[in-house]
Amino acid sequence: MLSDGELCVCELTALLGVAQPTVSKHLRVLEDAGLVSSRREGNWMIYRINERCRNQACVMLGLVGQWMKESADIKVLKEKLPMVQHLRKC
Repeated sequence: MLSDGELCVCELTALLGVAQPTVSKHLRVLEDAGLVSSRREGNWMIYRINERCRNQACVMLGLVGQWMKESADIKVLKEKLPMVQHLRKC
């Protein structure tokens, strides 16, 4: 989902139907690995793909992203994305 742009934890939680602590924990692991970066915007933590990512894990992330673009499940999630992107503006 982050390959299409920045999302906050609440948007990812609503989109994936997963508890906020679970999403935050997974994002922390990805951030520690250098795959994503974050910034604070008011009460929200905003995440994005780390543009400076140059290690082997980033290459793998790119390959997985290409493979997932064809996934029917991912296509369904991307269709739901506009419905949750308003949450940060509440």
